[in-house]
Amino acid sequence: MNSKLIINSVVSAIIFLVVWFLLIPSWNDVSALRKEVGLKKTSIELEKKIIEKLNSINQVLDSQKSNVERLEQAIPTSEFKPELISIMESLANQNGLSLVSINIEAPNEATGAASNRRGQTAPKETISKLLININASGTYSSFQSWLEAVQKSLRIIDVSKISFSITKKKTTEGEDLPNIDPSIDYNIGMKTYILKK
Repeated sequence: MNSKLIINSVVSAIIFLVVWFLLIPSWNDVSALRKEVGLKKTSIELEKKIIEKLNSINQVLDSQKSNVERLEQAIPTSEFKPELISIMESLANQNGLSLVSINIEAPNEATGAASNRRGQTAPKETISKLLININASGTYSSFQSWLEAVQKSLRIIDVSKISFSITKKKTTEGEDLPNIDPSIDYNIGMKTYILKK
């Protein structure tokens, strides 16, 4: 009987040791793997949601592409002085105004960073200006239609000043001709804008 008890005790001890050293670590590994699989599933679901949101944002951006292009034309990122001169000449020709001269320049910017009272550097401006000075001549109606066309153009242009002088048409004897539109010389100051990168 002693030998059966010893054999049973040894077999029980061996079974306990097998369970303790082989099955419990394997079970722990399996449960750890299950947790990792669960975490991977949730991260995959989050990635799918992020991809869906990115796709919807991309669709919104694609639908707004024409508006972005119009904004780029309204406030370009470079001066495009020849293009601006061409636009002004074309609008003048279409509306019967004769351009005498066009001058486009950037206003003088102070050298160095501007600072406020506390000695801190002021933030950089993201939009700069171009000053346009135009000398033109024509009738009042042609000037008015040209001015309307400039304001309707895609590029944002603000008229800041208008001055003029009138030259009346005269006969050979020096008398003013009635009912004839006088020729008016205009000096127009305008501003347009550039988006700094």
